[in-house]
Amino acid sequence: MHDIFCRRHDPAQNVALQPQGVEFDAAVKLCDGLEKVFTSYATSSDSNRKKIHQLWVKSLR
Repeated sequence: MHDIFCRRHDPAQNVALQPQGVEFDAAVKLCDGLEKVFTSYATSSDSNRKKIHQLWVKSLR
């Protein structure tokens, strides 16, 4: 499910899924926000935040 919600995709895919009763707007907004936060952690001086960034990048593979 991670791939469906957090990977960048064509908005047309959302339209194709809506007839099935699946709304992705909230999930896409959540993932966009997480991406911004986790990307900012890459340059953090906090080692915990850097580790979170590393784990996030690893999860995208």
